[in-house]
Amino acid sequence: MHALCGALRSHATQWTQFDRDAQEAQRGAPADALRALIGVVRNAVYESETNQLALLEHWDALVPLLEYCLPFERMNDPTLMPLVRVLAQLLANCMGGCAHMRANLWRRHFISLDTTSAPLEAVRPLLASADGRTVVAAQVCILHAVQASDTIDYAAELAHLSGGRDILEVLLSGYDAATGDDGPEAGAVLDIAVHIVRRLFERGHTSVLLDGSMGPMQITLLRVLADVLQERVEECATQHVAPLPRAAVAPLARLLGTLAHDAADIMHAHLASEETDLRELIRAHIALVALLDSLTSVAMAGHELESDAPRLAELRDDVMLEATVRLLNASHAFFPAQSPFQGTSVGEAPAGHVLSATGRAAQLQHQHQQHSQRPALHTLKRGAIRLLGKPYTPAVAAVQDRVREAGGLLDVLNATVLDETNPYMREHAIFTLRALLDRNEASQAQIAELRPIEPNTTG
Repeated sequence: MHALCGALRSHATQWTQFDRDAQEAQRGAPADALRALIGVVRNAVYESETNQLALLEHWDALVPLLEYCLPFERMNDPTLMPLVRVLAQLLANCMGGCAHMRANLWRRHFISLDTTSAPLEAVRPLLASADGRTVVAAQVCILHAVQASDTIDYAAELAHLSGGRDILEVLLSGYDAATGDDGPEAGAVLDIAVHIVRRLFERGHTSVLLDGSMGPMQITLLRVLADVLQERVEECATQHVAPLPRAAVAPLARLLGTLAHDAADIMHAHLASEETDLRELIRAHIALVALLDSLTSVAMAGHELESDAPRLAELRDDVMLEATVRLLNASHAFFPAQSPFQGTSVGEAPAGHVLSATGRAAQLQHQHQQHSQRPALHTLKRGAIRLLGKPYTPAVAAVQDRVREAGGLLDVLNATVLDETNPYMREHAIFTLRALLDRNEASQAQIAELRPIEPNTTG
């Protein structure tokens, strides 16, 4: 192995002595030779602590090569792209090796605690590569780190240190890009990102990342968390699942309360004045959908896993309940359900049909042109409806009472109408209504007091 590392040192030194501008056409063959040699070293260090430590002694020879290859314009050079890829794979194998190797490379190329000199950051440029296999290798580097049980708490450093947050920002940006990509590596990019965030979440480090303003990184993190928690629900039936940490759910519930009130305020302001800017609502909508789905998954796991059952209590917070009801109420007013039975003029309906289950379609039809220009927020309504029904089965009287007192029963009932823009909302609403009425005489009495009214066809 020492002879192999010596050859690598020699080739790397020769490579970095090329004239970087004048010798572009001459790099092809040397690049292929160097790539092949690094590939041999990559394979040799896999699961071999002896070879990893031997390579570590020669690592300084690779630093100039990394400095040469990692600038953006060279990483996207077709001649150098395979070389950069095999360097990323070598780094991934080393990060998956012994603790001494991992700690050394982490301080050299990931996060340094030395404030007097900056490390040669390797992982961020690799995560931003245009080559999918390079991105996957860079993600594997981080995955090896957060899964390790070493002296260094790599997950904590990613979440709490500025250098770690910079790495996570690029990682989550890559997740966003892969979401709409049908390339061969896109699935692996998404899966590895989910596993990394899951590790951070299970160690209680995601809440600090969600403090403060809700920027693109935080919104994407919430989307990944929704995937993480849905994955846990799917695993409940087939394998052992680690319990949620004690402090994992409450921050999400608090964040839901804050964002729900903010979104409701924007919707009410827009209803009062059509001039209200809706861009903040769109951002809040994406974050809220992810939060609602995440907390619904927490509730579902709480019914399946005895270890997660205590987390259900954190979903019964009065502030979160009131905010969810207010959000649902504002969403109904902002974009009312569109009856599939509306005719071409007010009051008309196909033979054998009525205007809607509540008789409101005729009243709302003249408003259709106005609110059809607004974001429909379909998944937001669905998420709020599902969350109001999931955590409280079997019945929890205090929660049912709180939802009723906040006006939530009528808001859920209002979602049982047929809506051509959200055809499955009725089923979600019926299930939630059943959960909120179960063995609660006061709530059942409120519904029993309701009486049908004749539709107002005067507009």
